[in-house]
Amino acid sequence: SAWIYGGVSVNPMHWPARRPETLLNTAIYKFHPKFAGKAEIYFGDPGVGHGLATVEGGDIMPVGNGTVLVGMGERSSPQGIGQLAIALFEKGAAQRVLAFAIPKSRAAMHLDTIFTLCGGNVVTTFREVAEELVCYDLRPGKGGAAIEFRHDPRPIFEIVAEVLGYKSLELVATGGNTEEERKREQWNDGNNVLCLRPGVVIGYDRNDDTNAALKAADALPNRELPTATQRTSAPPPIRAWHDKNPAAAGRLDDVRYGLQRFSEERRVPVENLVTPDLLRRVIWSPPDDT
Repeated sequence: SAWIYGGVSVNPMHWPARRPETLLNTAIYKFHPKFAGKAEIYFGDPGVGHGLATVEGGDIMPVGNGTVLVGMGERSSPQGIGQLAIALFEKGAAQRVLAFAIPKSRAAMHLDTIFTLCGGNVVTTFREVAEELVCYDLRPGKGGAAIEFRHDPRPIFEIVAEVLGYKSLELVATGGNTEEERKREQWNDGNNVLCLRPGVVIGYDRNDDTNAALKAADALPNRELPTATQRTSAPPPIRAWHDKNPAAAGRLDDVRYGLQRFSEERRVPVENLVTPDLLRRVIWSPPDDT
């Protein structure tokens, strides 16, 4: 489940093995003495069929100013995010939902594995993926429509800074001196931390480099924070491909379609067939035919 300002979403889950959690959480919020009559459930009633609508708590971030960020990927579907947004708008719990399309891969399981607020304007992020997120801005509909949305082409860092009223965010990138080290720590949820208050977060002790970067950031004034820009040989963010390399963008669309069909036919997740990073590199700069 996920608390969103004054209430909670109990969330219809993506994987069958986790769906009983929705029923158990609902029972707790409705009948446990600490919650009964006090917890308002916004969305996810297990007594209602939700179809293709799924949402998971790791994708939900209430960041303030009536705004909720939601990751839209493998586990939180467009249908689920739309229904959650409508429920929040109808109850007056939020005025804006920002849905960020994330890769459908284990390495980017939830939004909080690639982007997490640490208090104030400090963010820990796996920038290689976060820079490629595509934003859809959902707001209450007009003229009888339940909802309206538009595409926001800006990077997540600019959008969230504006929502929070900052000129910019201070980015603490996934730790590691090499691309391989950063990928390992991101895979181990290095950016998935819990902020207790500004400057105090709980993280996994196995991610030495990211934890060290966060500790260093807390000890330095903003102007001296380490740069989040990492040297990398990876292609540019996918959203820039159509401008920088239209041929590669076309190849990517074709290959993604083929991989998705093959994945569905064989019932094998796409990320088990080829890693997103390798796919981008090969399509951006394919090997010579010779």
